[in-house]
Amino acid sequence: MAWIARRTQANPSFTQAEMENNVIIIASYFRGLGWTDNAIAAMCGNMQVESFLNPAQFEMGKNFSPAYGFGLVQWTPRTKFSDWAGADWETDYDLQLQRIKYELENDLQWTYNVNMNFPDFSTSTDSVSYLTEVFERNYENPLDWQASITQRVNNAESWYVFLGNTPTPKIPVWLLFKIRWNNKGGMI
Repeated sequence: MAWIARRTQANPSFTQAEMENNVIIIASYFRGLGWTDNAIAAMCGNMQVESFLNPAQFEMGKNFSPAYGFGLVQWTPRTKFSDWAGADWETDYDLQLQRIKYELENDLQWTYNVNMNFPDFSTSTDSVSYLTEVFERNYENPLDWQASITQRVNNAESWYVFLGNTPTPKIPVWLLFKIRWNNKGGMI
């Protein structure tokens, strides 16, 4: 399966099928490394906001300067990725997945705004919504992480289902307060 990519600094106008194509490539690679679908979906939900899942995406509204973002996760400056990747940085999209693996193995890019390290993230079975926030705050690290968290979570939950999983059940908050335990360890 080949990547779908459009070299642009504007919205590449990917169809759902085109994004799905790229998510299949991403999921196949990271599943092979032992990542959970929860973590893959969380990362893809973030990538969709950052780059529309377009590996040839340059930072929106900016020129093609090395000072701005590039790729699935919008490495900024782009030289963070291109210097590492070498001559094929702009055309060998698999290098972007390899770079993320390299960052995980070498404790790069990941910050600790939320208390979870990158290896633990990659194998976590925590909720997709929580892992989406973890990836946004610890990897993407935007100035205002709350500005797009809802969109990122919605994207991630959709990718989780696309990857063959049952949607995460949502328990209403009011129900959580109604659940009580009796003195024998059972629910009332």
